[in-house]
Amino acid sequence: MAPKGLLHWYASHVKHGSFLKSRKDNFALPGSGDSKTKRNEIPYGLHPMFAACRPVAEVNLPQTSTPLSDRIVNYEAMLLGFLAEKSLPYSLAPDLLHLVKEMAKDEKALNQVTMHRTAASYKMRFGVSKTMKEGLLEDLGREFFSLNEDESTSSNNQRVVTVLVNYLNKGRKIVTKHLSSYSVDKVNSEAIFQGIVKIFVENDIPWKNLMSVLLDSCNRMRGKNSGLEVKIRTQCPHLLDIDGDSCHHVHNAAKQFSIPFEMHVESLCTDIHNDLKWSPDMRAIFSEVCSALKVKCTMPQTFISFRWLSVYDAAQDLLRLLGALTVFYYSFLCTSEKSQFLHILISIYKASDVSNAAREHIRHLQRTLSDKALTQVGQDRKNRIVKKLFNCCLETQLVSNLFVSVLSLLKEYLKLFQSGVPLIHILHDKQFSLVKDFLACFIKAETIASLSGSSKKIKLFDVQDRDSHLPTKSVFVGENVKKLYASVPRLRLCKNSRKMF
Repeated sequence: MAPKGLLHWYASHVKHGSFLKSRKDNFALPGSGDSKTKRNEIPYGLHPMFAACRPVAEVNLPQTSTPLSDRIVNYEAMLLGFLAEKSLPYSLAPDLLHLVKEMAKDEKALNQVTMHRTAASYKMRFGVSKTMKEGLLEDLGREFFSLNEDESTSSNNQRVVTVLVNYLNKGRKIVTKHLSSYSVDKVNSEAIFQGIVKIFVENDIPWKNLMSVLLDSCNRMRGKNSGLEVKIRTQCPHLLDIDGDSCHHVHNAAKQFSIPFEMHVESLCTDIHNDLKWSPDMRAIFSEVCSALKVKCTMPQTFISFRWLSVYDAAQDLLRLLGALTVFYYSFLCTSEKSQFLHILISIYKASDVSNAAREHIRHLQRTLSDKALTQVGQDRKNRIVKKLFNCCLETQLVSNLFVSVLSLLKEYLKLFQSGVPLIHILHDKQFSLVKDFLACFIKAETIASLSGSSKKIKLFDVQDRDSHLPTKSVFVGENVKKLYASVPRLRLCKNSRKMF
């Protein structure tokens, strides 16, 4: 029998008919190919054995349209929730939002992106980092560049030297990029120099493209005999002399300005910061005192020994918290001194309009502090603080207000040139303006007028010439210092006001 006839015979056979009826009455197994019982055609929740039954009527409910304003608020809340959950700074919000918008432009590719921790580390080190470094080295082999080097201490107490480069990229824009970082056992000019030589040799960077080096003003960096700049000139004789970092010069100027006052404010701010830093219960009581005096409670700023202009921020914060600190440290006076300086507390209460209930609460807090057991180191520190807040309170206010008034000139310059934008085109004008404004604090106006427009005249000007100095009463010290002038010995103020400038 032919195959075609055999197929017709089998289809009409009784046994085959019963088999087809059985398949029709029972549900098909998964993957059997029966299109009527495919999973995507079976209503959700219905057992496959009931697939041949009457289909359940599906009701299409109308979709609610969310207003655009609500969707925007939802995305903002989602972004802020992510920052809070991951403990990220709010300053990342604009950049993170920009990243999300850029990635959302290609939704198809974004859905295929996966990034686990191990893969992220591998791709960063051998992918992104490697590619960026190769591009940077290619640019340094073609373009002239400047080095910017500085040394710092890492979180694990290693001395790390960081090297940055500035150059014109292909888009003819000045860019700053990280070249390398390396640790040194001993920080000196020779160790730093050998590290730089190693970077140039390993990456085949031509010395002829190095135009200048920007360093801070310490001896190991810019020493005339064995400084780092002198050693670099042995490899790069054509190196331009661009002087040191002007921001470091500003810090050094603040250091010289504060020398006549013998670290009066600096040591006070450091002692107060350390006193509250290591004592949570004292911080809690100080917060309650600030609340009673209607003063915003913050941790008092400390003086940073290698950033001399930080005395401006520390003095400004000290003046803001001076009333609360005086009330707080009143607890550590002896009985005779408390009666002697009680009038200071009363004047603070009146100035802050403190109620009787708040005064009683403060007295309770002061008794708690008086009963506190102190170590010898803590007692000595509090004695130094109390002496400057009560016995020398006028001198403390005088010096703090003087720093805030005069050092604001240097602070504005520092904030301008610590930004990430290249400002070399205005550097000379700003330096000239800063020096002229600073000289105007104690030099006669006619002398300043004769120096205007000539940086050479200012450079050669003798600031020690007493004939060009203003009278002591006319020296700029700020309005608050003038108000305190009557309470300070005149001779002492005259001596320091001349010496500091």
